[in-house]
Amino acid sequence: MNEHRHPLPRPALPAPPWPRQQPQVSFIVCTRDRAAVLEACIESIRAACQAHPGFAAELVVVDNGSRDGTAEYLSRIAKTSGIALTAISEPRPGLAAARNAGWRGRAGRCWSSSTTTAGSSATISSTSSGIMRAAKNG
Repeated sequence: MNEHRHPLPRPALPAPPWPRQQPQVSFIVCTRDRAAVLEACIESIRAACQAHPGFAAELVVVDNGSRDGTAEYLSRIAKTSGIALTAISEPRPGLAAARNAGWRGRAGRCWSSSTTTAGSSATISSTSSGIMRAAKNG
């Protein structure tokens, strides 16, 4: 183990407006400098969660060193999110580091890991719905 590693900093977020319960499903989204498409990505996950209201879900968004206002955007939407939202800052560059940070920060037993890319909303929405169906079936 590298003795120079430090715990990951987590931005302070306001208390969530939803009742806290153990999530059954975790959605992990890794992003870096893609604030412009992050909203559509999050909205597609929210839509899948609304389509399956019987499941407690959470959204874990890992900001992998963005410089485009992603952290501020996440802080702002966490106040009104319809699902539990945890924002994690992962300063080490790379998708593997971001996914590992998201994995450590998730609480649900099923999970999905995605990156935000232009045009990914439809893929994320169908994947999210598939994960919700899989969780329902065991």
